[in-house]
Amino acid sequence: MERARANIALSEQVKEDIIELIQSSDGSNNKLPPESELARQFGVSVAVVREALLLLSLEGVVTKKHGSGNYYHRTMLLERDQYLGRMPGYLTILRAQGHQPTVGLPYCEKRIPPKEIRERLGLAEGDDAFFYSRMIYVDGVPAVCGTNWLPAKLFHRFPADSERMFNVFDLIQHYMQEDIAYGDSEFIPAVAGELDAQQLSIPLGSAFMIQNGVYYSFQNKPLAYSSDKLNPAFMRIRILARP
Repeated sequence: MERARANIALSEQVKEDIIELIQSSDGSNNKLPPESELARQFGVSVAVVREALLLLSLEGVVTKKHGSGNYYHRTMLLERDQYLGRMPGYLTILRAQGHQPTVGLPYCEKRIPPKEIRERLGLAEGDDAFFYSRMIYVDGVPAVCGTNWLPAKLFHRFPADSERMFNVFDLIQHYMQEDIAYGDSEFIPAVAGELDAQQLSIPLGSAFMIQNGVYYSFQNKPLAYSSDKLNPAFMRIRILARP
């Protein structure tokens, strides 16, 4: 037991050492040194380094890419005290609540994104984006109305009409040939206007939540901007709080 406690304390210390290493870097390369090199640098075992990296991955600061190494995300480090933790997908949440969700056929086309979205994706004025939207239903009632914007210049090819049953992760992996390292999302309270009420089948003027976020590559390149309207009748998210 004492040895386990000592390892926990040591991994916490190494975690802080890695954070200092990240903060002192110039940001030109967001890849951490190999785990064996970190172990030698901090004078600990590789097992302790891996435990420290796991702690940082749970905070979204570090992502491990198998066969490549560990990558850090400076934005998540600077703002980690504002994050509540990981969130599963909408279908997982709805099924856990006893629902049997269904997914509508996606709608997609190339569009010029609004200025705010263009800036979040690092696009220049006039750059195209691949606009993609889909609905998630519970017993025929909209539970989630999701829209996504992906930089058109990152696509190797665009989905054919016969390939419309996909989600944003499929688009990024199969058509952009990129891997998602992490997503940075926020929940925004809103009051339903006419379009919101129509899309979610909720009363005009009622309260609901919007989840906006950006997905990034291992090199911190923006891959997609998502904005999802959540029907409060179905999308109730519980958070485990720890002291």
